[in-house]
Amino acid sequence: MKYTGIILAGGKSTRFGEDKCLLKIGENYIISNLISLLKPYCNEILISSNKEINIKGEYTIVADIIKNIGPLGGIYSCILQAKNEKSIVVSCDSPFLNDEILRKITSEDASYDITVYKFNNKIQPISPGIYSKNFLAKAEYNIKNKKYKLQGIIKESKSRILDIEVFSINNPEKAFININTKEELIKAKIIYNKKENNEN
Repeated sequence: MKYTGIILAGGKSTRFGEDKCLLKIGENYIISNLISLLKPYCNEILISSNKEINIKGEYTIVADIIKNIGPLGGIYSCILQAKNEKSIVVSCDSPFLNDEILRKITSEDASYDITVYKFNNKIQPISPGIYSKNFLAKAEYNIKNKKYKLQGIIKESKSRILDIEVFSINNPEKAFININTKEELIKAKIIYNKKENNEN
């Protein structure tokens, strides 16, 4: 099965203080690494953003149809445009997302409408998550009723929740890091530099 890859890059980045869509780890943009990571699974890449992004690669920018409702708006807008039945959704601030995480979730989503991970006893809606076109009806209902939390839709849908502790993902503390503050970016760069030094 081929998926549509959706990279959420349209957040307000309130805690970070500036746009996170062009964050770098090492020499590369995180978003460029994510495009490369998604390519083996996806025959199209959509980037959810309300502004132009100029990076190398094949992708389409999708602006929010309904603005200011958080990740729900970006996922909804992209899935409306997606040409595949299912989409893999990731966030642009996930520097250490890896192939093991994607390989496991794509092998487990089967006939479910939504497949996500649970880490530290919390549902992780976009780290990554797999959403089918059936998500659209639930999303429209919740948007109409001003309920914008993805966790609510996940609980109301035919969902598969993969517990990291059960599925034995290697080093999940690293894999599920996302960057919300400048301090977290510094920590992520330290982790990256340690990895590079160990490999050299």
